[in-house]
Amino acid sequence: MFKDILDALKAKAAFTALDRLARDFELTPHDSALQRAYGLALFDLGFAERALSALSPLLDSTRLDDPAITLVVGHCHSALGDIQQAATAYRALLNASQPDARSIAYWSLADLKQFRFTDVELTQLRQHLNDAQGTPQIHLAEFAMAWALDFAGDATHAFLQLQRANEKVAVHRQYPASQFNQQLADLERHQPSQARNYAPCATPLFIVGLPRSGSTLLEQLLASSPLITATHELPFVQQIAEAISAKAHPLSIYDAQFNAKQAQSLRDQYLQQAHRYLEGSTPFFIDKWLDNFWYAPLIFDLFPEARMLSVSRDIADNLIGLFRQYFGTGNAFAFDLKAALHYCSVHLGAMAKLQQQYPRQVMVLDYQRLVTETPLVMAQIAKFCGFEPISNVQAISGFSGSIMTPSGNQLRDGITTQYLNRSAQYSDGLAPFQTQIRLLENRRATLIGAR
Repeated sequence: MFKDILDALKAKAAFTALDRLARDFELTPHDSALQRAYGLALFDLGFAERALSALSPLLDSTRLDDPAITLVVGHCHSALGDIQQAATAYRALLNASQPDARSIAYWSLADLKQFRFTDVELTQLRQHLNDAQGTPQIHLAEFAMAWALDFAGDATHAFLQLQRANEKVAVHRQYPASQFNQQLADLERHQPSQARNYAPCATPLFIVGLPRSGSTLLEQLLASSPLITATHELPFVQQIAEAISAKAHPLSIYDAQFNAKQAQSLRDQYLQQAHRYLEGSTPFFIDKWLDNFWYAPLIFDLFPEARMLSVSRDIADNLIGLFRQYFGTGNAFAFDLKAALHYCSVHLGAMAKLQQQYPRQVMVLDYQRLVTETPLVMAQIAKFCGFEPISNVQAISGFSGSIMTPSGNQLRDGITTQYLNRSAQYSDGLAPFQTQIRLLENRRATLIGAR
């Protein structure tokens, strides 16, 4: 069975195809199809600057014939913090003949977070919403309109627009509530095993939790330390877990047993992939794959030295953050408020169990304290993780470098409290859920006060 697991992981190895493309591109640098494939692969793996270098030369000839190149070039500029260049790329797609390309362009502009549509663009967006109803990507234009209404201060109509957009997505992205109930039950009955001994390596800091909770802010604060390297949203633990689950079925992943040699092989497999993101040698690196809390027993079996950090945000604020955001993959709970409340509940249950099982390895942080008492909270994190406190953290005025997540552009101006109580303007839309929200908020308060 274990050989099958390793074979499955090698088949999924993220860099195998990229390395092949790089070799082929070096031999035939004028092959535009190969250049396109290489650039898109670089972006998918989080290398925005290199992807931009590969794709930009193709823009003049393919801007509208191949919208994917223009779109990804815009995404690269956005990840690197060049909002004007990103907006220029996205605006070019507003002239595309395909309605879906225009819907994607409208949402990409709105997803810059700090972007404002011109009056002319808003008129065109409204016309597009009328003309393109029934096309596969029209929900993206509806999300964009919701953001425009929000910026205009019209929360009532913004919420109605969000409901229409989310309903369209939820039809095709069913939320598997029973699956998460079972995962939580399996996690709660699991008992940690005795820690293994391994040769020292750079210590992974796993950032986990809910989307739109402040995880990217935590990542960037940690990465401001010279001792810590930020990587990308690394799927490698999940790939290991899925390979194990496929072979261990019908047993839970938590029931899989490995001897020391097998555990070392899985650890090496993870490190081999993660090291591709590490420049130089820092004693710590960040792995921000939010779902990794489900795999905490596997993580701490393979990396007993690891630390797991989760940012917990006010429930109502987090709900609205999820409901306003379009996620291209995963996170099916985000498109239905009842589903989001359920996932918030199982997430709180999982984090409570993990903090109880692994008190020296799992830490849950309050988002409000993170943005209002930043030096104190970061000092607590440093002590918990075992690195030197980050000097003068309050003086950080903005974050640079590549930030691939939707909140990246919101962080360019640095630490802010403006996203606290973000749900207040949507209180009418959330009114039917207030009882559940209060119950979850009480559980959250217990969780963040447990340490």
